[in-house]
Amino acid sequence: MGDWSAQNRLGPVAVAAIHLRADLRCTYCGSDLTRTPVRFRHTDHVIPRRKGGKDIPSNLILACHRCNIGRGDGLLPLRAQLRGRTEAQVRAEIRRQTSIAIGPGSEIHARAVLAAWRWWPDQLLRRSRARAAYLDRQTFGFFEGLAA
Repeated sequence: MGDWSAQNRLGPVAVAAIHLRADLRCTYCGSDLTRTPVRFRHTDHVIPRRKGGKDIPSNLILACHRCNIGRGDGLLPLRAQLRGRTEAQVRAEIRRQTSIAIGPGSEIHARAVLAAWRWWPDQLLRRSRARAAYLDRQTFGFFEGLAA
């Protein structure tokens, strides 16, 4: 899965929201990623983590596998240049995407919950089981404290 790092830190719903915010199109070259397997859709850092970029939605965009791998340290991958995209166009698209709210209560968030269950059901199921186990432990400890 191309966005494993971001998905572990943010969760599958936030990553799905970032993908939907981009209309399932590569931010760099504009390729339609609707039929692309999820493992080839990458959540890319605008400012790389090694240069101080954070795993926050305003620093994350959707990129196709080729653009993410071919980007290197520059903003514009060769694939985007070959498709006639300029750096100004890519920067404008990044600004457009990062200005869209993806948090709870937004229209994208509701769609992202459904998409995350479709794209990463095993991870969401594992997270929900871990949450239920945590709540069971908390509840057990609470009632145990009342009995003493």
